[in-house]
Amino acid sequence: MTENVCCIDGRMTTCGDYPDGLYLYQNIRTSGHEALYLDRHIELLKRAALETTGREPSIDTAATKRDISALLMRNNYPAAMQSQVVMRWYTSGHLLLSAGEISTYRSFGLRSIYPAAAIVTYDVPLSAHPTSARESLAALARIKAMSEGARVAIQADSRGHAVSADDAPLFMIREYTLVVPPAIDSVERRLVTDVAGRAGLEIMTRDIPVEELGSADELFYIDYRGITAIGRCGERAYMHFLTERIAGLIR
Repeated sequence: MTENVCCIDGRMTTCGDYPDGLYLYQNIRTSGHEALYLDRHIELLKRAALETTGREPSIDTAATKRDISALLMRNNYPAAMQSQVVMRWYTSGHLLLSAGEISTYRSFGLRSIYPAAAIVTYDVPLSAHPTSARESLAALARIKAMSEGARVAIQADSRGHAVSADDAPLFMIREYTLVVPPAIDSVERRLVTDVAGRAGLEIMTRDIPVEELGSADELFYIDYRGITAIGRCGERAYMHFLTERIAGLIR
């Protein structure tokens, strides 16, 4: 069986020999072995590293683009499909690229699943940027949600505000208004807000108290896999008509 290959500091190596320590990360969607929105992902990673550690990584966009293409080809990923590449910058200074999930969807479209969600209350310590600490907390929250019969964990902070879903940007639709919680910027969050007006929605950025989720018309989140419309949270069932309209406008 062929072992998977990763890329560490521009060098292809067998996966498993990862650097030690904490890291910041970005999940990148690819198409035809090409990274999508790579410049935005690198911009966000650099900003997060500077705000979190006081250091800005030196990441060359052109070289990283070539490394991602080479990585996917070395791992025999099909060029006709889209897939995920995880980019990690370790606080030790190393940059890791690893090939992730293969997607059956051709764009950031609406996924065909409408999972049930459960509310899990927790705060992310020190920094809300995508870090290994946040990633671990989100994994624990997902396990907690699954123990309650749900597939998705909606993060509620200690103030009682809904923050994210499955560690991804959360959106609520009520009466043709897209409510966006103030949150850390991400490529996918920008994709939704860029097209919301064309979908016939007004945008309102504000906190979402958890109790408001019971009166929402639609609830969804977006990550590298696409848009996921939440089917139910507690006793509340949601529609996904406007969510589907948004998904159809994202390219």
